[in-house]
Amino acid sequence: MGNWDRLVWNQRFLLLDGLLVTVEACALAFLAAIVGGLALCLVRIYVRPLRPVAIALIEFFRATPIFVQLMWVAYVWPELFGWPTALLRRSRRHRGTIRRWTDTLFARPTFR
Repeated sequence: MGNWDRLVWNQRFLLLDGLLVTVEACALAFLAAIVGGLALCLVRIYVRPLRPVAIALIEFFRATPIFVQLMWVAYVWPELFGWPTALLRRSRRHRGTIRRWTDTLFARPTFR
């Protein structure tokens, strides 16, 4: 039995589950980015009192690397707000999906 069989083929269901979680997270992040970006754009253009806030948020997201933002959400937000871990663990409707996301997103290794 070679490395391919031992490391990849025998673990194909875990790898496919990880791929599914990645695609789901990407789709949700894409939709959230489109909606959030459109909202910030419209606020910047049409709502004069909130224009400085919208500009500050847009420039913050444009100026910081995505890796820094991901680390902030993964490690700082749970300590400050209890979110996203508290939100993801409280959902009962999508318990299987939420469980897979928390296992994948918060570094609980399933591959050994």
